[in-house]
Amino acid sequence: CSNLQKEKENSESESEFYNKKITELSSQNEMLKKNLDELRQRRHLLQNEIDLLHNEHESHNQKKYAKEQIEKKSIEQQDFISNELSNNAKKIKLLQMKIDTAENGREAVSVHEENMCDIALLDIEMPGINGIEAAEQIRKINKQCCIIFITAFDEFLYAKGAIRVRALDYLLKPCNDEELANALYEAVRILDSKQEVTAEEAKHTYNENASGKLVIIAEEIKNYIEKHYKDELGIQDVAGVLNYSEAYFCKIFRQCFDKSFTTYLMEYRLKKAKELMMDLRYSIKDIGAEVGYRDSNYFSKIFKKAEGMTPTEFRQRVLSQKIYQ
Repeated sequence: CSNLQKEKENSESESEFYNKKITELSSQNEMLKKNLDELRQRRHLLQNEIDLLHNEHESHNQKKYAKEQIEKKSIEQQDFISNELSNNAKKIKLLQMKIDTAENGREAVSVHEENMCDIALLDIEMPGINGIEAAEQIRKINKQCCIIFITAFDEFLYAKGAIRVRALDYLLKPCNDEELANALYEAVRILDSKQEVTAEEAKHTYNENASGKLVIIAEEIKNYIEKHYKDELGIQDVAGVLNYSEAYFCKIFRQCFDKSFTTYLMEYRLKKAKELMMDLRYSIKDIGAEVGYRDSNYFSKIFKKAEGMTPTEFRQRVLSQKIYQ
């Protein structure tokens, strides 16, 4: 009986122990299920984030690819412009056409002033001054120039500016070859229609050369500049005094002086500035204003570009040489 009692107690003790273990395991199993559900939820959230990042990456790549394609097309378009004008001059009736290029807006104006181009192909966004500003200056120099804009910017303000300078056309990059060719054909047609006027001006120039009037004109221009170089003096001012169009005046001026009006005026002003530098009563700023440059910084920039040194350095060198002598 004693043994049976012990076995019974042991059996109950074991049963209690296993029941306790089962309860603990069940509790652990519930916790594991809960943790598993949380992990699944986290995995779902992470997968959503991964999908979102993947979509953003694909969108970024698509935008980047589109931008690269536009840039590539723009470069191809620029190459086409040069090749089309150079290789197909006969097609657009410009057998003797000379092509000049410029890196920026200011250089485009300078190139035009030097060569009086008949057609100007301009971008809008350029270093220095933009295409609209360059076109405005070109239009002041040459009212007959055919201006064509080729740009990637489809903005109302730019289009409005193009209308203001009486642009012949406004092409959006990347434009197709036919659009560009048609714009050039139209420019040539307009230029052809003005050939009769151009021939008359050429005849007028020839008559002036033959009769010796060119010498008189040169003297008139020279005297006017000497009297007014201190003022805000532009091509239109002198051309107006002589009753010439600005385009015709630029041609006459180059025949008279073998240089552009802007170059001649700058050289004359700097010559006068050098003379004033010998007088120490004048400051550099006063000298600049005295010869027509109200902005002293611009005067110094122009002087250094022409002479290779600043006005102050030039004055010091000249005065030191004078003292040494």
